[in-house]
Order: sequence, then structure tokens, then C-alpha cells
Amino acid sequence: MLKKIDRADNFLALHSVFNCPLCHKNLNAVGRSLACENRHRFDLSKKGTLYFLKKEIKSEYDHEMFEARRELILAGLYEPLLNELRSHCKDKFVLDVGCGEGTMLSLVGLGVGFDISKDGVMMASDYVSDGLEFVVADLTNLPFRDNSVDVILNIFSPSHYDEFARVLKPGGKLIKVIPNSDYLLELRLALYGEANYSNEDVKIRLAEKVNILEEKAVRYVFDLPVALRAKLVKMTPLEWGADEAAKLKLAGNPLEKITVDVTMFVCEL
Repeated sequence: MLKKIDRADNFLALHSVFNCPLCHKNLNAVGRSLACENRHRFDLSKKGTLYFLKKEIKSEYDHEMFEARRELILAGLYEPLLNELRSHCKDKFVLDVGCGEGTMLSLVGLGVGFDISKDGVMMASDYVSDGLEFVVADLTNLPFRDNSVDVILNIFSPSHYDEFARVLKPGGKLIKVIPNSDYLLELRLALYGEANYSNEDVKIRLAEKVNILEEKAVRYVFDLPVALRAKLVKMTPLEWGADEAAKLKLAGNPLEKITVDVTMFVCEL
């Protein structure tokens, strides 16, 4: 396997999809960097990634959360959903919005993942390979050229529909995945004693912004491996608002099963 820094040529070969987030001119490969005609320059890191933010944005998503999420994804937590996504990503150039630690994109297709979390993208660099790359970038100012992407994955992440429309190729698709009311139901009940979650606002805004071609519910109960039961609470922001007594009780009696309840929307803009 190539060392990460030796994969730079593979990454920079993708320069035709990038534009400069500072002046929006095309970026081209210059040595081990990307640069635009206005001499804005972005250097490839030793991890094999690029950093496109004007200034660092603090994220509450940390290494511990990303590590827990990766372990559960690799254990099969989202496998039925991933199977649905693969059918739309095969032989497509994919942009994964809010890719986190990169595991979802690595399991469904080839393309570029981005996140505002430097910790997440540093972990995602484990997956860097020919045709699979990761960058630190801002959702509201995507460093990608107009009409450069076949599919946008938007899984449990915020959206910026104007930017999505700009970077999608004609005929390209947005695949948005949102939680339904029973998503992580057992964890919500354990931490808060209730599961009062609604996705109606997200669905209403989506319908206002896009043409929904397909809507598919994916719901199942996943048996948590014994070794990963304590990881479940670490992989989600649900832990942040819970009181210590509830977290201690859950730590002493970890969940054995968890419900995954989501809807996948295939859209055009």
C-alpha cells in the first residue's frame, strides 16, 4: 500500500473538480499543491488531505466520537442503508457532505468527502486511495467547480441547496438521508425517558428546495455486538444533553439492540 504522502499524485489528479474557495477561480496542480491564477495556494498535507477553510471552525465532533462511529459502521450498523446508497453511487463521482471520519463514503463509492472537522478528515485519510479523497471545507462555500459532481450524499448533515445545485452535473442527484421518529429509539429512551423527535421541518424545507424523485423508508433493529455496546452512546450528540445519572445507568446496563429508522430521498435540483 502506498504511504499517504505518496498518494499525492492520485489526489492532485482530481484537481479538475476543485475551485478556489477564496476567489472561485479554477485550481490546478502545482507540485504538491493546488493553486489558482490569483496565487491562492493549498498544500497537500502529510496525511494526504487538503485544508480549504479560511479559518479553523471549532467542531464539537471529536476523535472519540468519530472512532466510535467508525467501529459501529464497520460492524454493520448501517448496512441496509448502505446497500440502498450503493445502488445510486455505482460508477458515479460522489461528493459526501459532512463525511466525518469517511467510512460511509469508503463503503459506497468513489469521490471526495469533506467535513469542517479537522479531526474527522484526519481519520478519513486512512481511506485515501486512487479515486477516494478527503478535504476540510465549508458547506456554504464548496471548493468544487460548477457541474463537477454526479451524486451528492447528504447523510444526517446540514444542507446548502444553492451550493448543491451549483456543483451537481446536469442530471446529477442529491441523496439526502434523514432520521425518522424511531431513529436510535432505545438510546433516546435510556438517556431522556422519551423519544419526541420529529423530522417534519427538514422534510418541508427539502420539498421546497428540490424535486423529490424517490422516497424510501429504511427501518430495522440492529443487534449490538457486546464489545461495541458502550460505543453507541459515544457515536452520537445525544450524549451531550443527557444528565450524568442517566449516562451512568446506561453504562452499567448497555443496550443490546438499537433501532435504525431513516428515510432516503433521491432528488434533483
